[in-house]
Amino acid sequence: MKTIKLVLSLLTVFLLSAPSMLSQTQPFQKGNWIVDAGVGFGNYASKSRTQTTYYTNQYNNNTYIGVDQDVPTDPMGSIIIPVKIEYAISNRFGVGLKFGQNNFLVNNNDIYNTSSIRSRDFGVRFNFHLNTNEENDLFIELILGSSNIRWLYNEFSNNNLSSLKGRGEYISLGFNDRFYFTNHVGLLLHFSITRYYYQKFTPTYVSNPQTQTNPPYNTTTYTINYINFDMIGINFGIGFTLKF
Repeated sequence: MKTIKLVLSLLTVFLLSAPSMLSQTQPFQKGNWIVDAGVGFGNYASKSRTQTTYYTNQYNNNTYIGVDQDVPTDPMGSIIIPVKIEYAISNRFGVGLKFGQNNFLVNNNDIYNTSSIRSRDFGVRFNFHLNTNEENDLFIELILGSSNIRWLYNEFSNNNLSSLKGRGEYISLGFNDRFYFTNHVGLLLHFSITRYYYQKFTPTYVSNPQTQTNPPYNTTTYTINYINFDMIGINFGIGFTLKF
């Protein structure tokens, strides 16, 4: 009789504690707020479409417009500084925001004499969590966002081009894994495929006093009207996670 009572008592204790025990095995739970920050790297293949006005003779003022279709460019690399916020709307799904900056690596052999290329990104996140175990939060991430990018050129750039500015959209599909050291602090690993598409960069030119004083005769000059820019590649990175 005492044995039966003991078994019933242990069973009751187990049933009462089961919900909390099960919840402890899930690293991602409804109501969690999570902040991720770190550093990443990007590698992209890109192509562009440019509309250019050519001036074939300075005195006769002959002009024509040429459009270069889908011109491939050199691969582009970048250093990424992302900050992400997520809220758990259930034990499986999370929504949030992403803020980031891309510092693209400049090619020293660029014919336009590029000084720097930077973009600032803003995106909305949709995450699905697999909840593998207590310390490991593996999830799939979809980001839809917008991006502002700016090219800056050195003083003696080709054709006196000073800068290019553009705005576009991006989409990113990625896999993330959080490894928790404690209940609130962890390490984040990130990998994604990301595509950016910018439409109609607007160029800015600086005047060249020498050209204005001594205009060339029978030469061809040009002005860029706009550039469409498309790039796709992989992002990967590492960072820290705080869970509240």
